[in-house]
Amino acid sequence: MDVRVGREVLQRERRSPVLYFLVKVLSIAGNTFLESIRQPVFAVIVGSAAALILISPYITMFTLQQTPRLVMDMGLATLMLAGMLLAAFTASNVISQEIENKTALTVVSKPVGRMEFILGKFLGVMAGLVVAAYLLSLALVLTVSGGALEADIEMELSLAIVLSLFGAMFLAVAYGIYGNFFRDRPFTSRTVAAVIPLFTLVFIIFCFVDPRNSKIGGFGTGINVQVIYACIMMLWSILVLAGIAIAASTRLTVVVNITLCSGLFLLGLLSPYLFRHLGKDYAVAQAAYHVVPNLQTFWVADFLYTTLSTTMEREAMVFVPWQLVMVSGIYALCLLGALLFLAMFLFEERQLA
Repeated sequence: MDVRVGREVLQRERRSPVLYFLVKVLSIAGNTFLESIRQPVFAVIVGSAAALILISPYITMFTLQQTPRLVMDMGLATLMLAGMLLAAFTASNVISQEIENKTALTVVSKPVGRMEFILGKFLGVMAGLVVAAYLLSLALVLTVSGGALEADIEMELSLAIVLSLFGAMFLAVAYGIYGNFFRDRPFTSRTVAAVIPLFTLVFIIFCFVDPRNSKIGGFGTGINVQVIYACIMMLWSILVLAGIAIAASTRLTVVVNITLCSGLFLLGLLSPYLFRHLGKDYAVAQAAYHVVPNLQTFWVADFLYTTLSTTMEREAMVFVPWQLVMVSGIYALCLLGALLFLAMFLFEERQLA
């Protein structure tokens, strides 16, 4: 027995420090990801946002040729707002609550450093938000591909998409209820695990449907690539908001964190209008313009209006270059790096006892 224990200790000491660091970080990230998607608020926000996106063509169908524009505006705004709420609630629940319940003290008292703790939480929260953004993006892309509800063909295709996605949500909820009632499994995580492949399957099926005549075509026939680009840029903005929420959750409570994230969300959208012009005359406004993340950078709905209101031909999809998506992603990555270091600094000085 002593020989076996000695071998395990020797193998642990010979383990690469980098590998040992990654194992600890990924373990915390995996647990945080599961905690994120197990929260009931996760399923409520994602389900409500998906339902709002799906019914948006029917809400805007009486707007006299403005349906594509309003559907895109509502869809992207719903995606960003849902991401902001999820980021605030998730970060607060997995960090603020653990600090208040002394769970974080138990974790960092083991061979887990504070930097590893925050990095793992950071990656876990980001993974949960990527899943939410993925599901809502599929719903938005399919909703836009259904058309503007200005013809019978578009009405039929849009109804088929809506019923298919709502059916997928119903099956996922039924699977979650079954797992929770008969197998004592967490309802929310089982539901999310089921809805991911179901939404993906529905998306793949309708990728072969031409929205102009509801006939089977090649893969991606009715999908507007520009909408996918716009959803990716919304993902960048959601991750930036999550970084803000994580940094704030190391010091603030849940309510204060949500209030702060909501305020920075509005300031980030209005930053070019509030601070850019005033920055010429006021140093404070200029400093605020450089400090507050410019979320308007990720809003590209204006580039899509012409495409969505004229034609769905691939030759017309030149309004949102992929270079813009890459540059905005680099900008978001720089912001995330700064916010991660800020979160580590704030948590390093936080008294946990």
